[in-house]
Amino acid sequence: MMFPLGQMMTLKVSLFQRQEILGIGHFTVIGPVEVEDTTELPWLLEYISCLIHLALFGILGVLTRYLLEKLFGPGGVGATSDQSYMYLDLPSNMVGSFLMGWWGVVFKRDISKVSDQLAIGLTTGYLGSLTTFSGWIQKMLDLSVEGHWVFAVLGILIGLFLAAYSIIFGIETARGAKWLLQRLIKSSTCGISSSKSNWKVDNCKRHLAVVVVLLLMLGLLYGLSGTWEIREFSSGSHGAQLWLACMVAPLGVWIRWFLARLNGRGLGKMGLLKWVPFGTLIANVLAACAMAALATVKKAVRLHYMIHLHCSPFHQSTSTIDFLVFRMFDYPVNLHKL
Repeated sequence: MMFPLGQMMTLKVSLFQRQEILGIGHFTVIGPVEVEDTTELPWLLEYISCLIHLALFGILGVLTRYLLEKLFGPGGVGATSDQSYMYLDLPSNMVGSFLMGWWGVVFKRDISKVSDQLAIGLTTGYLGSLTTFSGWIQKMLDLSVEGHWVFAVLGILIGLFLAAYSIIFGIETARGAKWLLQRLIKSSTCGISSSKSNWKVDNCKRHLAVVVVLLLMLGLLYGLSGTWEIREFSSGSHGAQLWLACMVAPLGVWIRWFLARLNGRGLGKMGLLKWVPFGTLIANVLAACAMAALATVKKAVRLHYMIHLHCSPFHQSTSTIDFLVFRMFDYPVNLHKL
C-alpha cells in the first residue's frame, strides 16, 4: 500500500450568485456554485503524518495480538498452544483478516475520505502488526522438527483456510453493515453530510493538530514500554518481549510500508504478474527466513533467549498474512462489485 506524496488538497467554498435578467423582469438564482481553491499540502508534513500513523497503529496492533494470545492461549481459554496445529497466532490472524474485509475493502474509500493517513495506519499499521506470517511459519517449522509432521501440515492448511474465509466473512458482514448505514442516512432528516465533512482532515491546521495528538500518544506509549521493558528484563520475565515488541514495531511497519511500493508493479517492463504482491511477499519471506535462522541458535539458552527477545518482535511486525491472503483470494471473491 502506497501513499502518494505531494497530493493536491482541494478546498471547496459554496457561494451563491444572483444574476438579473434584463427584459424579463425577474431574478434568476444560480447556485450553489463551487469554487475550488487548491492549496498544496507540504510533502514533509504529509510524509511525517503517514509515518506517525503507521508507528502508533503498529504498536496498537502488537498489543491487540498479545491480548488475543493471552485470551485464547493456555492461560486463558486454552484453545491454542505452541504444541498444536491451533497455534497461538491463529486468533490474531483471523481477527486481522476479518477486519481487513471491513477496513481494507468495503469501508476503505469511506475512511480515505476522512484521512488517507488514517486508512494507511489502520490497514498497513494496525492490521499488519496484528497478523503475522513469520511467527506462524516458525511454529509450524518447530512442530516439523520435533516430528509432529501431521500437526505442521494441518496448521498450515487450517491457517490459510481460516484466514481466507475470515476475509470473506468480513467482506460480507461489512457489506451488510454498509447497506444498513446507507438506509439510516437516507431515512434521517439531519444534515449528515455537513457533520461528516467536519471530520475530514483536509487542511494544514487539521493535519498539524492530528500530528501533535498522535505524537503525544506515541511518546506516552514509548515511555510506558521503555519503563516496563527495563523492569521485566531486569527480573528475567518473558513479559519483556511484549514491551520490546512495542518499541521495535514501528521500524518493522515502516520497512513493510516501503516494500509495499513493489506491490502491483509486476516483473519487468511488461509488468508481468501484477496480481502478486511482491513487496509484501518479500517482507514475509525475509522475516520468515530470519526467524528460521534464529531458531537454529540453541547452543546457549541465555544467548538464544536474548536473540529471540530482541529479534522475534521485529520480524513479527515486519511480516503480515492478511494482505497476502487477501491478494491470493482476490479474484475468487470478485471484489470489483463493492
